[in-house]
Amino acid sequence: MTCGAALAIMAAIKDEKISEQLCALTSEKEGGIDICLHLRAQPLSVDGNKWILIFARDISQQQYW
Repeated sequence: MTCGAALAIMAAIKDEKISEQLCALTSEKEGGIDICLHLRAQPLSVDGNKWILIFARDISQQQYW
């Protein structure tokens, strides 16, 4: 099993460009909740410091259909 969030972050760091991946989460609390996220990792450089911006969008409903 792989984590789409980790893959997106590592690719953004390595390639220094935007990376997008899917991430599926399942909660075992309260009957179980499945969530599917579209993750976008975007490198950013500010004053010589490197940052990775992470954007997450819930696409559970689209994946369900």
